[in-house]
Amino acid sequence: KDGDRAALINLVMDHFENPRNVGAIENPEGMLLLDVGGDDQGTRALGSLSDGFVSGKYEMLMVLNSRRPLTSDVAICLKTMTRVERAAGLQFTGLISNSHMIDETDLEVIREGYYLARKVSSETGLPLTFISAKRDILDLIDITVFDCPILPLTRSMLKPWERKAGPAGN
Repeated sequence: KDGDRAALINLVMDHFENPRNVGAIENPEGMLLLDVGGDDQGTRALGSLSDGFVSGKYEMLMVLNSRRPLTSDVAICLKTMTRVERAAGLQFTGLISNSHMIDETDLEVIREGYYLARKVSSETGLPLTFISAKRDILDLIDITVFDCPILPLTRSMLKPWERKAGPAGN
C-alpha cells in the first residue's frame, strides 16, 4: 500500500511539474481536489505546489478520523496539523470529521469523531465544515444531533475479494 501511495504521489508530482498543468492550481475558476494525506510524502508534495495557491483563495481541510493514529486525540491532531502546515507552507481553513472503521463503523464511532472534531475546532478556531459517513449508517441514526452539514458517502471501490466474479470467473 505504501508503494501504491508513493506511485500516486509521484504521478501527481509528474503532472504538476509539467508547466502546462500548473494552471490547474493557479486557475481561480472551478474546483481542484487534492488528497495528499498527512504523511511526509503527501505534505512534501503539497509543499512543492504551495506557490500556486493564493492566500484566501483556497480551502485546505484537515480530515480527522478518531480511529487513526495521527488524529486520535486533540493533542495529536494539533501536532499533526502543525506539521502538515509547516511542511506544506499552507494553512488549514476547516475540519472534516470522517471517523470510521470501514465496515465496523457504528453510531459511537461517528459520534466520537464528531466530538473530537468539535474539540479541535474549539482549540484552533477552524470551522467543522462537515461530517462524512457511509450512507447506510447515517440512515440508521438521528443526524439532528449534529450541528453541521453531513456528507453521506457510498463506497464504490471494493477490496479484491469483495468483487464479484464475471461469467468466466474473472
